Amino acid sequence: MDKETGVAPEESLRNGLMLANRSGVEIQYRFLSPTDDVGAITSLLHKAYAPLAEAGLRFVASHQDPEVTRRRMAKGDTIVAVVEPRIIGIVTLARTSTTKGSPFYDRTDVASFGQFAVEPEFQGAGVGSTLLTLVERLAAAWGVGELALDTSEQAERLIRFYTSRGYRFVEFARWSEVNYRSMIFAKQLSEEARVI
Repeated sequence: MDKETGVAPEESLRNGLMLANRSGVEIQYRFLSPTDDVGAITSLLHKAYAPLAEAGLRFVASHQDPEVTRRRMAKGDTIVAVVEPRIIGIVTLARTSTTKGSPFYDRTDVASFGQFAVEPEFQGAGVGSTLLTLVERLAAAWGVGELALDTSEQAERLIRFYTSRGYRFVEFARWSEVNYRSMIFAKQLSEEARVI
């Protein structure tokens, strides 16, 4: 619940939450809508992951087609950041039942997030941090014990970002869709995470 309004995270995201980024730009954070353009979201993912692809890392988000984007979003709930009319950020929270594939991911109290991206021109202004905070609060509201993610062991900037946010290394994993060894990171969610 929001400390001031008493509104649950799901309700805030259903209604749309307006927050300014560090540059003062008003951004709406909300759940994905059926009318949102999956092709444009896929293009956003490609642009955001392009530097990693140029470094030789084959993240799924760097090359997936719209059908894969749609399938990945169907694993849970997707939060988007919008500067009308454009979606400029995205993150998908997979439910515990769809978080699978490694000993840690197979635990019943673990949910994961992915398809986490911000348009390059909006990076560095707090949009990604806000999306991560919102996904943590949504996961906590679901009753998730541990929120996890995986990334390449070579993605040093991403690893620094996640560890600065309280995520700890859990285990290595190998996925057939990528060309690198992945590191799984997780954060134990507290009651405080439930507050928007």
